[in-house]
Amino acid sequence: MRGTVICKYHCRPTLKQLGLPAIRLHDCCHSAATMQLEADIEIKMVQESVGHAGIRITADVYSHVTDRLRRGAASRYESYRDAARTKGQKGEPTL
Repeated sequence: MRGTVICKYHCRPTLKQLGLPAIRLHDCCHSAATMQLEADIEIKMVQESVGHAGIRITADVYSHVTDRLRRGAASRYESYRDAARTKGQKGEPTL
């Protein structure tokens, strides 16, 4: 069965009954890829889970930088920076 048939006769009517906006199955791939990246799942694993032949499409098209990802990156950077600063205070070379 084709995805368009599933959407037309099953997904869209169900979403309409629930009062939810119409979405495509393709939209679910975007969401799934983004949520997996937010969960710190490696990009290669995300690529395989959404069925892409290569990693580039997953990284460039399907993954989205969200506020949660930005906060996580900032937090990891601060931890790294603080660790480097602490090493420098002990007389060791900084990173």
